[in-house]
Order: sequence, then structure tokens, then C-alpha cells
Amino acid sequence: MDNDYYCSCPKGFSGRNCENQEACALRPCENQGICHEVAGGYRCDCPNGFIGERCEVSNLQNSSHSQLPTSWNLGMGRFSVLAVNRILILIAKAIQIRFHGFITN
Repeated sequence: MDNDYYCSCPKGFSGRNCENQEACALRPCENQGICHEVAGGYRCDCPNGFIGERCEVSNLQNSSHSQLPTSWNLGMGRFSVLAVNRILILIAKAIQIRFHGFITN
């Protein structure tokens, strides 16, 4: 018996059994962002005026700040401006809860 076979993989997949997913092949970056494959996924480099994990958020309201970075590498991976903002909000809420509990005790 002949055990050889060939898989015709759909766009975004490769390998003998189509087991390798190519993250950038599905073009996840919006608004002409440039996709880079990284371990475990992808990273989008956004053009001026756009931010977000997939460059999906317009930042044109305040064009004087369009040169600000859209993400930072904090040693634990790359974080978007929105992710950093969410983390800071959670930290502020935790501090507020602890401070309020300290005053009432």
C-alpha cells in the first residue's frame, strides 16, 4: 500500500497535514498596518494615526500626538497602548479599594 498523500492547505496554513498556522497570512492588521509573525502569533506595526492590537483604532482626533508609539516592549512581551491603559486602570482601582478600606477600618 502507498501511504503517501498530499494535503492542499487553505490560505494561512502549511505543513504536511496543514498543521502550521501562518498568523500573517490571514492579514489581521487593519488600516495598512504591517504584520510580523512572532512566537505564538503576530504583531502589527501601525501607520501614523492608528493604534491597537490590529491597528483598528483611529487616533486622528489629536494629530499632534500621532508620532507617539502604539505599543511598548516591556520585557514580558509587546503591549499595545490600550492594553497598558487597561492595566493602569486596574491598578488604580485596586489602590483605591485598598485605600478606602484602610480609612474605614
